[in-house]
Amino acid sequence: MAVNDLKVFYERTIAYYGIKIWAQSNLPFDELILTILSQNTNSKNYSSAFKSLKDKFPTWEEALAAGEENISESIKIAGL
Repeated sequence: MAVNDLKVFYERTIAYYGIKIWAQSNLPFDELILTILSQNTNSKNYSSAFKSLKDKFPTWEEALAAGEENISESIKIAGL
């Protein structure tokens, strides 16, 4: 594809869809955990697993201190 073709494609895409402004909704580490949880399940289940994890361990320091067994129980809905 030539550069001019890409430019035309880009301009038409922007004209049709507009420019998407990205806004970060979570802290970077939260996004990482959500991404990992999302790999094995649907959005409803990984969201529920993340909520369960954050409800039980409001900070990542608390989650770290809780140990693997307690973490596993919190996120089992995600299939992990």
